[in-house]
Amino acid sequence: LIEAGADVTFSSVQTKYGSACPMGSILSTYMRGKNDEKHRYIDLLVEHGAYIPPVATPPIFAIHRGDAKQLGELIAQEPGLVHQRFRDLPYGNMLLRGATLLHCAVDFGEQECIAELLKRGADINAPAEIIDGIGGQTPIFHAIATNQGNNSSTLEYLVQQHGKAIDLSISATWQRPGEVQAVPMTPLEYVVYASREEEPPWKRATAKEVALLRELASRE
Repeated sequence: LIEAGADVTFSSVQTKYGSACPMGSILSTYMRGKNDEKHRYIDLLVEHGAYIPPVATPPIFAIHRGDAKQLGELIAQEPGLVHQRFRDLPYGNMLLRGATLLHCAVDFGEQECIAELLKRGADINAPAEIIDGIGGQTPIFHAIATNQGNNSSTLEYLVQQHGKAIDLSISATWQRPGEVQAVPMTPLEYVVYASREEEPPWKRATAKEVALLRELASRE
């Protein structure tokens, strides 16, 4: 389409699904477990001058591109970014409201960015802000059932590499697409909830994810 002259430079337009543009469509596509392909799509659009939605600020955009080096350079220039709260980050499995860059990196399974953020002082137990009664999720909530091709890789990475630092006692409520859960749950309670048979496959936590959280809880 681009070779045939399709324009990717226009700013967001209103559709029946809300504001949309080519780059926004890529950022909001469910591609967990296929990050290499996602990065190539983003690079292609950037190469052709695509409009970047304002919500995709430079550090957020670096995470979407899997560019840990650029992310680290941005934090070096502005160290406060690692603790900054972002009011509304719509591209995620659970709406990231009042969350940190680490929440975003975990949600999208960008492990090199996760490592860079933790190296630079990100709090692995930082709770998202409670807005309109919903929130308090720590990053590990976003590693559960996030459409990663059923490989549980990000959750396994967090448990194996940073398990000693993860606080499983923190309870949170959340909003997922089409659902608001106002009953507080711990990460272990959430992974069991998300593994129910009635959950659609794209939301369902795997048996491996449940086992990882139970094994981590047994260490405490």
